[in-house]
Amino acid sequence: MRTLTKRENQILSACVVLLVVYIGYNFIYKSFQQKFDTFEERVEAQKLRLIKNQKLLSKQKILDAQYEQLAQRLRQERSDEQEMTLILSEIESVANQIGMRVTDMKPQRVRKVDFYNQFTINLTTDGQLPAILNFIYLLETKPHHFDIMEMRLERSSSGSNQLRSLLTLSRILVPKAP
Repeated sequence: MRTLTKRENQILSACVVLLVVYIGYNFIYKSFQQKFDTFEERVEAQKLRLIKNQKLLSKQKILDAQYEQLAQRLRQERSDEQEMTLILSEIESVANQIGMRVTDMKPQRVRKVDFYNQFTINLTTDGQLPAILNFIYLLETKPHHFDIMEMRLERSSSGSNQLRSLLTLSRILVPKAP
């Protein structure tokens, strides 16, 4: 093998330096840069998630109070019979409040479903349509929160503009844990 001239050594050195720079840039620097960018993206995503969680935590007391208020409304504090009695008296109270005549009220057997009890009442009332609709509205809204499962309107036998409404009301309550 012959020795290289000074010029050939300089060209070889330049080629080796260029090759080292090329390999270093494409295989080392770019892979580190990609990993760094990936980590940056993950950090940004985690920062956004942290901000979102901090907002939720700042609202925790308000949400806990709202939850407790809703849970209190659905909590069954008494026995099934006592709750049914209270429900019946509540319905009578609403009817008396607006002057609605309740002709028949039949409580059904309490249905136990998974973790809650469903109280159902069949109800017959007589009145004019606006009064019946007001009665239903009052039962469905705060503070009563009944669900109207079934409703049937019939013309009263007296021939006047009175209607007979047959309603099936229900309310769901969650009993205390044993």
